[in-house]
Amino acid sequence: MNGAAAVGSVTQGLKAVIDSGRIGGAEKERAAQLLARLNAPVSVVVTGLPGSGKSSVINVLLGQVAIPEGIDLPVIECVGGRIPRTRFVRGDGTEDRTEGLALRGTVPEDVALVRLELPVPALNEMSLTEIRLAGSYCEQRAAVELAVDRADVLLWCSEAFTDAERALWRDVPDRIKDHAFLVLTKADRLLMRGELDAKIAALQDVVAEEFYWLFPLATLQALAAREGGAEGEALWKASGGKALAAAIARQVALGRTADADNALVFLNRHGAGIDAAPLGDGRPAEPSPAPAPEGGAGAGNGETLARAMKLLAEGVDEMARDLPEDAAVARQFVLDRCLGTATALSELLMQAPRGDPLIEALAGDAGEGVDMMVLLQLEGTETAAEDALSTLLQMRKALEESGAEAMAAD
Repeated sequence: MNGAAAVGSVTQGLKAVIDSGRIGGAEKERAAQLLARLNAPVSVVVTGLPGSGKSSVINVLLGQVAIPEGIDLPVIECVGGRIPRTRFVRGDGTEDRTEGLALRGTVPEDVALVRLELPVPALNEMSLTEIRLAGSYCEQRAAVELAVDRADVLLWCSEAFTDAERALWRDVPDRIKDHAFLVLTKADRLLMRGELDAKIAALQDVVAEEFYWLFPLATLQALAAREGGAEGEALWKASGGKALAAAIARQVALGRTADADNALVFLNRHGAGIDAAPLGDGRPAEPSPAPAPEGGAGAGNGETLARAMKLLAEGVDEMARDLPEDAAVARQFVLDRCLGTATALSELLMQAPRGDPLIEALAGDAGEGVDMMVLLQLEGTETAAEDALSTLLQMRKALEESGAEAMAAD
C-alpha cells in the first residue's frame, strides 16, 4: 500500500466503521487510535548533546534556517502550517502566538516547548522535533526518555558518539533503535583533519548493534546546497544531505505504510476490508515470487525480466490513460502511481533467484529509484511530479535495453 490515496481510502474506511455504530467499547477506541495515527505526521526526533548540530540538521532537512544558532530551549517542534507561525507553550499549557519565525527575538519565560508552523511540503508527512540533552546525567536520561516517547524515527547527532553518549543510548528500546540513525555532524571538519574514515570505521561495530545506519553530514555545505541549481545538487550529494534525507523519507514512507496496513487489518477483521484495486494508490498488483526453476537461476531470471518489463509498461500506459484533468489532483496521482509502480518493480526484482548480475544490478537501480520517488512525493510540487515520471520512464528504458541485451546474448 503506497501513496496518499491509499491512506485516504483506509482513513475513510475507519471513519465509516466508527460512524456505523457496529463497534463499541475497546474496538471503537482502537479504531479511533488507528484513525488518529493515520491523521498524524510521522514523528522524526533529532536529539544529542549541546553543540552536536541538532538545529543545523533540522535546518538542512527543512531547506531553510528555521532554528538559529544559540537557541537554548528544551523542545522545538516543526510542523506543517499554512503560514509561518511560532507558538510558545508553557508548562501549564498556556501559550503565546506570533506570526512568523520568532526565535531570533525575546523568548517568553517558562517556555516548555516551541512549535514552529511552516509551509514546507515535507512537513505534511512528518514533524521534526529537536530535544536537547542538557544538565545532569539524570536530566539527560529524562530527555532521552522524552525523545523515545515522541519518536517514530530518531536521529542522534554527534561528532564522536562518546562513552557518555553510549551510556545514555544503551537503554533505548530496540523498537526505536531499529528506526534510528547516528548522524556524524560536522563531517567536513573531520575530513579536513583526515579523521573521517577512521572515525566511521571505529563506529561501525557500534552502529551495527545500536542503530539502523550511520550518516556523516557536512551540515553547512548541506544547507548551502539547498539553494538549488546543478552545482547545488552536486554539493547536496557530496555533503551527505541527500543520502540522509532519502533515508528519512524512506522511513517516513514505511511508517505510513505500516500504519495503513495495521488499519487495513482492523477493517478486514470487522468485515469492512478494502481490496487492493480500489485503493487508488496506483500500485500494480503485487507480483508473486518467481520460483527458482530446475534449470538454474538464468531461466527464472529471464522470466522475472519479462514480468518486470510488462509491469513497467502497463504502469506507464495505465497512468497515461487514467490521468485526471484537474492539475492538482493529477500531480498527486502521478506521484502516487510512480512510487507504487517503482516499489512493485523493486520488490519483483528483489524476489528473483540470486546469482544473475544483471538482475541484481537492476534491483539496486530500482531501489535507488524508489528512494528518489519517496523524496519527490514528499516534495509534492509540479516539478517533482515531472521528475518522478521522468525517473520512471528512465527505469523503463533501462529495463528494456537490458532485456534486449539479455535476449541477444541467448
